[in-house]
Amino acid sequence: MNTQALTSISPICRRLLLVCVVGALMSLPVSDAPAHSIDLDCSDFGSQAAAQEHRDHHAGDPDRLDDDEDGTACEELPCPCGVTVLPPATAIATRPQGALPAPLTMKARVTGVIDGNALKVRLPAGQIVYVGLIGIDSAERGEPGPRGQCGAPDAAARMKRLAMRNGVGRIVTLQTDPTQHRVDPPDRLPVYVSVRGVDFGRTMIAAGMAKVHVVERDFARLTTYREAQASAKAAKRGVWRGCGG
Repeated sequence: MNTQALTSISPICRRLLLVCVVGALMSLPVSDAPAHSIDLDCSDFGSQAAAQEHRDHHAGDPDRLDDDEDGTACEELPCPCGVTVLPPATAIATRPQGALPAPLTMKARVTGVIDGNALKVRLPAGQIVYVGLIGIDSAERGEPGPRGQCGAPDAAARMKRLAMRNGVGRIVTLQTDPTQHRVDPPDRLPVYVSVRGVDFGRTMIAAGMAKVHVVERDFARLTTYREAQASAKAAKRGVWRGCGG
């Protein structure tokens, strides 16, 4: 638009034109995030803490370091990362009966579902271990019968929906219970398993896919687990309906 054409526009139209231009400029995206010019992946960082710092300083996670979008970057990298590493299963198994340590928490990647109350996971340092969910018992697929105990396939399928996404194991949080310091008979490390605050054990019980199971002594979450079981039983969910409990 030339100067002569602009001066022929009425003052009101000129004001409207100015408002439109200013509005368009204000709508352009503005970001305070640091510039991002190099595409990085987890192998470019020496520790989880370094990867986490990079992710936290780049809005939107352009490098996709947090693959399951739970706020934690590169869980597979070694610490330091602010998470206490679980002791070896043998150390827990040989601990004196009266010793009740503080709960330990860490992240792990699910690599397989054994059944409705057991998983295979990979720890941050790379070890593959079997874990058994504290406080629950479900039908076993390896027991007598064409498909194992009654409800075994359904229990395993429900656990897969919790632990896997599109065939890939999720990053889960493992937590020990000071009252449960011995390894289960098949050398499964007893832990609570959760993702974003969703307790897998309680979820399985509430769905009627598992029952409350106490070994030697009461566990910390026993009250809430029993409440979930009472609800499932009253509603006849899962094994309470199809397997007579």
